[in-house]
Formats: sequence, C-alpha cells, structure tokens
Amino acid sequence: MILPLVLLFLFLTTLHPQGLSENSGYFLRPVKTPSGIVFTDNFGSGVYTIRNGSVHKLLSAPGSGNYFTISPGGESIIAKITEPRGQKLISVSLLTGLKREITEFSETIGQGSFANQGAFANTEGNYFILRENDTDRRFRLPAYANLAPISPDGSFAVYNDQNDQLYLLELKSGSSEMITSGEKGYFYPQWSPDGRYILFSSLDAGLYIYSPSEKKEIFIARGFNPSWSSNGTEILFETREEINGVFGNSDVSIYTIASAQQLRLTATPEVSEMTPSLSSDGTLLYAVREEKAVYQARYIPSAGVTSAVRLISAEIDYIERSREELSFAPPTESMNIPYVHQVWDSPDWFNGHSACGAGTAIMLIAYWNLLPPYEGWCSWPAPGHYNYYGRYIADRYRFRQVDYQFTANDPNGKPSFGGYGYMWNGSYSPYSRMVSYYSNHGISAVREEAPTFAKAEAQISAGNPYTICNGLTTAGHIVLAHGVNAVNRTVTVNDPYGNKNTPGYPSYDGKNAVYDWPGYNNGFQNLNTVYWCVNTSYTVPAHGDTIIDDLDFNRGFYLHNRHGANMLHYRDMTQGYKGHFWYTTTRNGMNDTCYATWKPNLASDGMYEVKVYIPFSNATDAVYRVVRNGGITDVPLNQKLYSNQWVSLGVHPFKAGSSGYLRLGDKSSVTGQELVFDAAQWNLIDPVLSAGDEQGSPSLFGITANYPNPFNPSTQISFTLSESGFSRLAIYNILGGLETVLVNGQLESGRHTVEFSAGNMPSGAYFAVLQSGGRVSVHKLTLIR
Repeated sequence: MILPLVLLFLFLTTLHPQGLSENSGYFLRPVKTPSGIVFTDNFGSGVYTIRNGSVHKLLSAPGSGNYFTISPGGESIIAKITEPRGQKLISVSLLTGLKREITEFSETIGQGSFANQGAFANTEGNYFILRENDTDRRFRLPAYANLAPISPDGSFAVYNDQNDQLYLLELKSGSSEMITSGEKGYFYPQWSPDGRYILFSSLDAGLYIYSPSEKKEIFIARGFNPSWSSNGTEILFETREEINGVFGNSDVSIYTIASAQQLRLTATPEVSEMTPSLSSDGTLLYAVREEKAVYQARYIPSAGVTSAVRLISAEIDYIERSREELSFAPPTESMNIPYVHQVWDSPDWFNGHSACGAGTAIMLIAYWNLLPPYEGWCSWPAPGHYNYYGRYIADRYRFRQVDYQFTANDPNGKPSFGGYGYMWNGSYSPYSRMVSYYSNHGISAVREEAPTFAKAEAQISAGNPYTICNGLTTAGHIVLAHGVNAVNRTVTVNDPYGNKNTPGYPSYDGKNAVYDWPGYNNGFQNLNTVYWCVNTSYTVPAHGDTIIDDLDFNRGFYLHNRHGANMLHYRDMTQGYKGHFWYTTTRNGMNDTCYATWKPNLASDGMYEVKVYIPFSNATDAVYRVVRNGGITDVPLNQKLYSNQWVSLGVHPFKAGSSGYLRLGDKSSVTGQELVFDAAQWNLIDPVLSAGDEQGSPSLFGITANYPNPFNPSTQISFTLSESGFSRLAIYNILGGLETVLVNGQLESGRHTVEFSAGNMPSGAYFAVLQSGGRVSVHKLTLIR
C-alpha cells in the first residue's frame, strides 16, 4: 500500500457517490503517544485507543473526537463535551480511562491547549483564558473562537474573529495583529512543536504556514487534515483526487519545511489513506476509509517508507445525536424551505446519490415558487409518498425558454435530465453550472470562493438562502443554509441527503439540520471545509388578490402536470404579462389533458368582469370555463384575434373568497394549435352604479336606457351594438345571482330593444349586463312592487 517516495504519479480513480461510506463509519486521526495510539471516527463521536489488539473506547459523546488535545506528557487527552446544559472540557487518562473535569459547563467553551511549561489555555465566550500557576489571566477577543492554541513557549496565542481571519495575540502586552490576508476564510491554527510556525487551513482546503518572526505567509499545497510531525520539520496531510469538483480517493503527502518540497507517500487507487500523523521515531500512522482500519508504517526521509501494517480494523459503534438531543440546538431564526431529498424524493428510476447540487437548487427554486409543483410518487421510505419538486432533479422540463434536455449518467449509468443533467453534462459540474442554473430560473446568483461565516450570516440574515459546497462528506456535498447562530457558529440547513447528526445517513430528516462551521465544535457534525458558496437573491413580484399571473404558483395559479400530463407537454416564452406565459398544443378528446386554473381571492360578493391577457396565439377555439356563484359558464374565445392585450370574458357573479375560478384546457375542436396561458383578472362592477353609468360609449355600444325605471312588473331595455356578433343580455340580482338570460345568440349591429318581465321577483335593485365582442355594459334597474 505504501509506495516509494519517488512514485508521484496521480492515479485517476472512480469517484464515489457521497455518503456511501459515511454511514457505516471509519476511524480517523490516529496519533501515537507514550501511552498508546489514540484516534477518533468520522463522526467525531468518541475517542478510542488500542489495547491488547482491540479497540477500546475512552470517551463517547457527540463531537468529543473533534479537535481533542494530547497533554504534554502524552498521558491524557483533553476533549470537549456538549450537553443540553452547555459545554465543558474534561481530561481522560489514556491508561486508566479516569475522567476529570477541567472546566464547568458554559454556553461556549473552546478546545484546550498546552504550553511546554505546563500552562493551559482555552476560550470561554469572548475570552481567552490562560491558566498558569493557579492564576487565570483573561484576554477579551472580538468574538468566540473555539480554537485558540497557545504557543509552546507560552508567549502567544492564535485565534479567529467573526470574519474567519486569524490573529496573533501577544500575551505579555495583550496586543493582537491579523496574520491572514482577508481574501477568504481560515481556520484550524496549529503551532509547530518548536513554535517557529503556525500551520492553518483556508476554508477551501488550502494549507498555509505563517512565521511570526518573519511576518511571512507561505502557501504549501491544497490538502486536508494537516498535522505537524513531532519534530516540527514536516507537515503531513491528505491529497484528494478531484474531477469536475468531486473528490475521490485520497493519499498521504508530506511537506518538508527546509526544502519546501512536497512528496506523495502513497498512491493507491483502490483505497483512501487519510489523516496522517508522524511521530519523532518515524512512525507514520494513517486511517484507511474503505477498510475501517488504522495502519502503521515507518518513514525515513533518506530511504522512503516501509510496507504498512494494519494495526486494527473494526466496526465502529459511533454516537449520533438523537432527535431529542437535537431539540437543544442553539436557537436560530431560519426560513421555512420546502424539503426535497436527492435520493428519495427524486424519480424512482433515478439514483440520486450524486445529486446534492440539483437537490439543493430545487429547494431554493421551490422556496421562491418559481416552478409549478410537479407531483411524483416516491416508493421510499416505505410505504411511499408524494413529493412536489423532486421530479425536476432528473426529469426533463422547460422553463424560461431553456429546455433541460441536457443529459448526464447517474451512478447506475442511466441518462438523466433536469437539474442533474444540466449540472453534470459533459465536463460541467455544480461548481461551473449552479450559478447559471439559478439565473435561468430568474434568480440573481454569484459564486464566492471560501467565504467567511460573516458573509454567510449577512446573506441569511437578509432573507436569502445560502448555497454551501462543503466537506460534510469526503466526496464533497452541497446544502442550502437558511439559519445561523452567530455565537456558537452553527448553520441551519436543508441537507438533501438527510441529517448527518441522527442515526442513518442518508436519512429522511434533512430539513433544518444543524451543522458546525469549520473550526467549531458544538457536538454537531462539521462542514469541515467550505469550498464555495452561492449568494442568491430574488425579488418576489407584487401579488394581487384579483390579478393572477401564470407564475403565481401556490398563490392562485395552477398548471396541471399529472394524471396523463407532464411538464414536457408545456412550453413557455419570456413575453406577455410580466414577461412570461405558458403554452401547449390543443388536442381532441373527451377531456382535457393539460389545463390551467386561475383562482382569485375576492374581497366581496358582486358582479365581476373577468379578463385574460393574450400575448399572441394561433388557437381559434379556446374555451374558458368560468366557475362562478350559482353555476358554470363556458366562454369560447378566438385567441388568434388578440395580441398583447386584455380580453373580456364577460361579467359574472362571484362570492367573496376563493370559491370561484377560471379554467382553460387543451380540448378543442381544432387540434395542433398553440393554446396560451397567461394572466387573468377580476374587476368588481360597482353595485351602486346609477342608471346610465355604462362601460363604453352608449352611442356605439351599450345599454342606453330602460323604460320605465323604476318599473312594475316589466320594462323595455334598449341597447346598441357597434358590430354584429354573439351577444348576451342577462339580469342579475344585487348579490350577483343570475335571474334570467334575455339574449344569448347572434345579433346584427345597431339598436335593439328587449322586454324584461320581472314575474314573481321581489322588489329591489337588479343589473342588466350586456356582453358582445369582448365588451361589457352594465345598467341598474329598480323594481318596485
């Protein structure tokens, strides 16, 4: 497994779908001490050692394996314990397992560190606390820092601020100076054993060292999980193969300070060597993910590396946080974002284990109601369920004149479309396609490399969900953040793969999962790295209760795409009312295959003129169905006659609220024409119009008068038509109820008179409504018995 130092060839390996090895657990971060080898697991849920050839768990608590410290003599570890009542540090003997409290519980306690002469330091809240000779010295920091290690000689400490920048604190004077560039976020500072350098990582997995004496920063390499060799002359770290933004197998590399040379120590395409450490006697330790094992080898700079020996391989009884424990997560304000699971809410035929980008994107799109709900049956978890956005992950659809017919194979080799096909088509990846995918749906989007926590906080606090590509899994993962806790440095996310804190991952509880920011430890799973993020914003159009646009999904507009219909039956254009309309092809048949409905929320009962917006069309037989108070009226319309204008469907009675609606389907006497769905509006006709108040010019069109008025029991209604055509004259009561239809057919242009007899109708006000050629006239009548 270990290859000679001269072998530096980079093997390209098969990239693993995220999380497939995360759920089963594996060992990480083995370190040799005088009291034995100590390590943790990939969940950071405990601290282990090897006794008599078997694994022994020293400590079991969520997050206790993250950033633990070994005492100067190597006889014990210092670890953080997080419980609902707070956080504290404890010491655990490596020989006896005896536990001893170092601090009391507090809201935020930082990891501990030692100086060579026995001084101990940690943070609590916004304070760095130095404990030496039974005396505590406190230094105020600009923000809570979980990692603030003291230098070996006890003269300095390193901490981060709210912007993830690192500062050097001089303990004698209490003064601080920033040592990072500010270009991106940084975390995990580690002093070299001789105190000459500070090793740290950028949030996007860059490795750096800083020399306090020279005030100089040096970039080493791109890598993960770095550590100093015991003599401080080398740095050990992981290098991971990367293809299209996805990380695959990892190998062990070493960087020598004196020569500034990097060498790859392993090159094994079949397994991943991780989290290496090197002791002063040349013992090289590392974990192997696929084998759930810890290996030991001998490293000699002049001769290379000997063959490795597997020390231990075992199943891990790791500790995940229960759902009850998660109820004690730090408080945070978050957004209510619809949840979509990349595996179990996407189509059954699709393997979604690599679809975190598309899964995250569709949750953001659904949050802003930018696509119509698209019902899909999902067989798992049993007994199955419906999801209304998961089909967009892999099914083909069209929106804003983009056809998502781009294809990419899922992990099973099946060609897939939708968001997944768009992001993974050819040499693309979510890194190169996420921004354009958002932009195609009308969202303003900008990608940032390794942004700081402060940027995430600002974006989310402004009400904009934040897309984070992170190291939650070794392959890389994408989640949608929508809440932050600025004190504890946690983010609340919708994780399309589930909640890594709870049993089983992937799991179906990824809505509102809480994760720790890199460098922090509140007992939650850690993002580990933040490679890149996408800032997004969207201005929600003003929505009226009486004007329903074709993009008002979940707010009055419904586009039917199930039970025989799907999104491929619809096309759209970025024209029309508010720059968008849908269209489909007319069909023969007994029933509609595709249809849309517009449902207003009306403030009062009354007579309403219903209008639809026609941008352009060639459909000559569009039949609108008006579902009104007391019945249904079908209104035929030749859409081809109109262009970029509102067209009246007549005046109809409606009750207050949302019981009435308008419907347009694709069933037609003429097939193959393009039927348009755009906006619809309801205009209240004032029920207190006086006689003679009509719409339009009475001399050309409209009801001119009725005589007598008031009347009993009959009256003559006179009206004028400006052109020949289908006409309708109806009488409605004051509540909008239809009383009778006097005219319903073809009439010539000119003046007409019709007699209306009230019969047994009671006294009161009534309305005569004339409709013809897309025009409407309303006239008030008064019956007095």
